[in-house]
Amino acid sequence: MEERSDLDEDLVDELEALLVTSDIGIRTTERLLGDLRGELSRKELKDAAAVRERLREKVLEIVRFDRADIDWSRGPTVMMVVGVNGVGKTTT
Repeated sequence: MEERSDLDEDLVDELEALLVTSDIGIRTTERLLGDLRGELSRKELKDAAAVRERLREKVLEIVRFDRADIDWSRGPTVMMVVGVNGVGKTTT
């Protein structure tokens, strides 16, 4: 994403294209960009670096969850791994 001094709908469109082509999904992309659009319209984000940081924070809010560490000493453990093709599920 290039640096911009003006934050406009073109930036949001560019982010949308990047997120969708990164297999984040339409629903998640809309959720992330809906919040960003609001912050941009209120002039809360001053530059592209602030937009990137806020987007990073929003993604972490979605993927972060509280859970206990896996106790491997308890014996066999079943784990479900989810991901798009080519991300290394089988290799892992």
